Amino acid sequence: MVVVKDSGIDWLGEIPKEWEVRRLRFVSNVLNSNVDKKTVEGQEAIILCNYVDVYKNDHITEGLPFMESTASTEDIKKFSLNTGDVIITKDSESANDIGIPALLCDNINGLVCGYHLSLIRVFENQLNGEFLFYFFKLYK
Repeated sequence: MVVVKDSGIDWLGEIPKEWEVRRLRFVSNVLNSNVDKKTVEGQEAIILCNYVDVYKNDHITEGLPFMESTASTEDIKKFSLNTGDVIITKDSESANDIGIPALLCDNINGLVCGYHLSLIRVFENQLNGEFLFYFFKLYK
């Protein structure tokens, strides 16, 4: 039997007694990408995870047909994707299409988070990316 406690949040209700309620910003980095799909001369070649990749797929895997583009060295460092990252749609023409999540399942060399998306990278030993992905799916 699981011992529970009140979370203190109306919509969440009870949670297991050993859990803590913490804001996302205290267990992860949330980065809003500005990496555009346009190729710019002088920038480094990348493969881009874009809005449609996230919107149409729960899981981002190596087999998806990613777009080729370019990005600055700084943006590549900041927005390169790692296994366990959660990517969500950050804006859209419809409010229903904001906050759609996808989980990065494969470590894909050169894959960068694109424009109209936010990258959520959980802090080690704080939260599990897969749990966060399913949490977003549950409440979307």
